[in-house]
Amino acid sequence: MDRFLISLSLGYPDLQSELSLALSPMGKERLAQVVPVMEGKELLALQREVVGVFMKGSVGEYLTGLVRATREHPMIERGCSPRGTIALARIARASAWMAGRNFVTPQDIREQFPFVASHRLILSSSARVEGVPVKEIVDEIVKQVPPPPMEADR
Repeated sequence: MDRFLISLSLGYPDLQSELSLALSPMGKERLAQVVPVMEGKELLALQREVVGVFMKGSVGEYLTGLVRATREHPMIERGCSPRGTIALARIARASAWMAGRNFVTPQDIREQFPFVASHRLILSSSARVEGVPVKEIVDEIVKQVPPPPMEADR
């Protein structure tokens, strides 16, 4: 259940893109069209940069507060594990890095939380019977857990 860092939907391709997929060559011919975009050393350097993105203690407390709230919500039978905490910290750092910052903000965590938490939750039987969407519960948790003050972001 917890194998993937995040879960997100890219939707379906448009008609032309899907047609192109259907008509394109398969196997070795297709593999020959793949062009590397960077070397392994470059990828490792980028990963080191992302790991080095700073997260202030109060922002980390906000992150863990969101994860722990999944374990206490009445509509959730099983919330995020500590691996979910680690995943959220990793993706929040990556989000900050992609935004050109060397520090994590509560906004980075809020934006990434649904992608990390949604596939890790097991809803209670009453939530399943009532058809409560996981997204609704995750959104509720984000609203309930207060972020740290903005001056605490850096």
